[in-house]
Amino acid sequence: MVISQEEIDQKMKELEDNFTSQGQNLDELLEAQNMTRVQLREQIEVQLIIEKIVSQDVEVTDEEVIAYFEANTDYFPEGSDLESVKEEIRQQLQQQKSSDLIQSWLDSLRENAQINYF
Repeated sequence: MVISQEEIDQKMKELEDNFTSQGQNLDELLEAQNMTRVQLREQIEVQLIIEKIVSQDVEVTDEEVIAYFEANTDYFPEGSDLESVKEEIRQQLQQQKSSDLIQSWLDSLRENAQINYF
């Protein structure tokens, strides 16, 4: 599984923009965590690899999209129809399913881990 520098750069920019919009500075937050930008980039790369591996098996059906839309119509702008928000819903459901799979995988790793202390 290959992650491009552009993908990592994009995720870094999203993080930095998110923190900046909240009045925070990424470098200061990293320093408080004793991390560098290089270490953050490495973590992002691992995260993106895991997401790609997991999301390969994630499928969102049209029925799931419709059910989500019908159950959450109050959360969409007034006058929104299914076609106008279909892809947004599909991406959100895919991300949710991927996150659930990643969490299950991590829980399984923790349960089955055999750590020996010397």
